[in-house]
Amino acid sequence: MRFRQRITLLAALLAAIAQAGAEDSSEDQTWHLESLSQEGLIDYDYNTGISRASGGVIVTYQDTILTADEATLNNNTGEVTASGNVVVKQGSSQDGSTPMTWAGESVQYNFKTREMTTGLFKAGASPYFAAGAGLSFDMENSAYQMEDAFLTTNDREDPYFKIRAKIIKIVPDKYVEARKATVYAGDTPVLYFPYYHRRLEKHRFFYVPEPGYRSVYGVYLLNGFHYDFTKNLSGTSHIDYRWDRGLAGGQDFEFRHPVYGIGHLETYYTWDHKPHKYNNEQWIPHERQWVYFDYRLQLRPQMEVKTAIREQSDKFATRDMREDLYNKNQQPNSFVEYNYDWHNFNFNVLAQPRVNDFFQTVERLPDIKFDAYRQQLGVSPLYYESQSQAGYFNYRYSNMDKFRPDDYSAFRADTYHQITLPVTSFGWLNFTPRIGGRGSFYSESEGSYKKTANVGRAIFNTGAETSFKLTRTWKNTENKFWDLSGLRHIIEPSFNYIFVPDPSRNLDEIPQFDEILETYRMVPLDYPDYTAIDSIDSENVMRLGLRNRIQTERKRRDENQSRLVNLINWAMYTDWRLDPREDQTRFSDFYSSLGFAPRDWLSLTTENRVSTENGDMRESSNYLTLYPSPDWSFAFGYRFMEKRVIPDWPELYSNNLFMGRFTVRLNENYAFRTRLQFEARDGTLEEQEYTLYRDMTSWVGALRFKVSENRNGPTDFSVSLGFQLKAMASPNLGGDVDKLNFYQTMY
Repeated sequence: MRFRQRITLLAALLAAIAQAGAEDSSEDQTWHLESLSQEGLIDYDYNTGISRASGGVIVTYQDTILTADEATLNNNTGEVTASGNVVVKQGSSQDGSTPMTWAGESVQYNFKTREMTTGLFKAGASPYFAAGAGLSFDMENSAYQMEDAFLTTNDREDPYFKIRAKIIKIVPDKYVEARKATVYAGDTPVLYFPYYHRRLEKHRFFYVPEPGYRSVYGVYLLNGFHYDFTKNLSGTSHIDYRWDRGLAGGQDFEFRHPVYGIGHLETYYTWDHKPHKYNNEQWIPHERQWVYFDYRLQLRPQMEVKTAIREQSDKFATRDMREDLYNKNQQPNSFVEYNYDWHNFNFNVLAQPRVNDFFQTVERLPDIKFDAYRQQLGVSPLYYESQSQAGYFNYRYSNMDKFRPDDYSAFRADTYHQITLPVTSFGWLNFTPRIGGRGSFYSESEGSYKKTANVGRAIFNTGAETSFKLTRTWKNTENKFWDLSGLRHIIEPSFNYIFVPDPSRNLDEIPQFDEILETYRMVPLDYPDYTAIDSIDSENVMRLGLRNRIQTERKRRDENQSRLVNLINWAMYTDWRLDPREDQTRFSDFYSSLGFAPRDWLSLTTENRVSTENGDMRESSNYLTLYPSPDWSFAFGYRFMEKRVIPDWPELYSNNLFMGRFTVRLNENYAFRTRLQFEARDGTLEEQEYTLYRDMTSWVGALRFKVSENRNGPTDFSVSLGFQLKAMASPNLGGDVDKLNFYQTMY
């Protein structure tokens, strides 16, 4: 039997019938064979289980992929003989193994045992690369043996430093040994070893320096000494010197254990000679430090404990000394959380104290929560869900707010229960009515501001949600330019009605801890997804939604099987308030979220919020990314937010922000990256960053220049130089991150 072009061969189904019970049913025993050209042929003999392919073929089995001009495969034993431009890729970083790639003109390989015999070859398992006259695999010792070969850590066509040897033996992730080995620098032999042995585990010690100049530091030198105490415990010592700010240091520890969990401790201390230099902030102390601690323990598959402690001397300590930490989280919380998740239920205990007085925080001391997920009531068509919680809450304002009101606190207990009846009519119309109720109790609040008495509150809710899908498929639609292989259009309208009569208590009669926050995405209306418990008020609203999806089948560059992708994914929502409150309009803002992926390497996402009263744009976030080849990539973003008053913020909050990032590989030795951030409201180029990378065979160097415009102080600019050894597990140079980060502006 002969198959042309694309073929997925489920020969493992026949093998499984013949070998039922002999193989572990949990493993994927499916073979995938596919021709790589229009002229490619694949023959399969069902009697012998042997496949023969010519004209280019790709074979996939579990985590191994083989491509060749010609191949003969025994689907029962896993043995393949391949010739012509043969490439074998095996292993996956996702399962913890080291991925390995082999290339040559001929190979005898076994997909199941991974035994291999080859002629001339090239191979690599980063950061090690090799080539030689022959290669074989010893299954008993899990070792590769190479003859007349060389080994290097240089990922270049012509490596400068390398070891040539008569025989090289590699046990992946353990060690490499060579006999009659010569070390070469270019074409010059420099050392000879009758026997050479080196372990391949992670380096136990390495040093990463970063010299540079920054206008708010002066000349500086940052030093990181990385070392491993044991397999599970590692550390980093920081000894830094900044000319204008003084000597600083810190100690980090990282712990990873499959039984005792994952922990990270980071400490840092400095006596800052000029703490006011950044923004002339006179209140910043000279003595500055932080202690960050994280710990996660998985007690059982469904049970875990998480702890985070974030103590620092002032709110800008990380901004001035570790800007990468500050940009990740400008107001870090400290908490201890216990979570137990089992079938249909969840139990959670959260304790969240305020560790730093200069951050506004709602303390939860503790907050105990029990959830019953939506589940069927016996054999009835009804479904039940609930959420109950109780805790002591303390609303604490920042001690840096001169006009802050008094803190207040209270005990709150809350329970919510809901019954739903999901129904599907005519095989396509989904209709889910619901009815629920909530009861809450608040103790007398302590504090002169928002003082309330012991009070209970009852809330009733009802409503219904309906939706359906309309689809149409064009199976034969093909377009190489748009990378289309078939099309499917899905339209999904939805209508969600919510009715909540006036609660038994007004909002000003209860203390406010969990309040609704401004967002350009619509907040849920359904309970218990709506989490702003203290802000619940009357509602009589219909949420109107429409989702459009256009889908096609595609292959990624690093994948061999087609997958279904969304060419267009567009969701639109608005709320129609049938009985608006005094603080509401008839229609809410219109929300739109659009994702467009015309090619696998090109994507556009845009999220917008538009006023239905006057049509003005209120918020907009837009991102365009291009990654057409490994040699260059480009990203552009635009973020708009209208000027508005934010509670507890003294000035108007707004954005009209543009951001771009461009990376290009100039040649085999050099690459360049730039990142720009421009705020159009006042014409400020907030961020400029330019990085030049130099590949020095075994090392990578990076020279970075960065300029930051500081509206409340002088311009901050810096020049830094970093190095990284390719074979070492060291940090990314210069803290570069290949993604867009919008640092929003307030003014």
